[in-house]
Amino acid sequence: MNNYENLLNQLAQGLVTKEEGHRWFSGLAEGEQLDVLGKLWFFAAQAGARESDVDVAIARAQLKPGFTPCALLRNGRLQIQAAKVLGLPLAEHEKSFRLLSALFQVADERRRKEECKDGCSHWWHTKGR
Repeated sequence: MNNYENLLNQLAQGLVTKEEGHRWFSGLAEGEQLDVLGKLWFFAAQAGARESDVDVAIARAQLKPGFTPCALLRNGRLQIQAAKVLGLPLAEHEKSFRLLSALFQVADERRRKEECKDGCSHWWHTKGR
């Protein structure tokens, strides 16, 4: 497990603030940012992200729907559009991070309410880790 996997899960659960997450992401090299974006999409997909979650994630990330990563995710099958977001240039990485973080958070919140409400064995749902 990479160190950032725990941080991304803590960010999704609100144990790490958005500001801390954004500061950390901004300090990464471009290749590391790409790795993180890929992992965020993987986590969001595993959490069951849906096309209907995108507008909620855009609002939560406080992004304009017309921003490139937002427009991409809103227009078509989520898996295909997410691959396009991951291929965006460096100038779009910060917005993509904010959007994918929020998408993961939305999907993970639903999963915790629906599938994990009576407890679960997901290591990332253990508070304080």
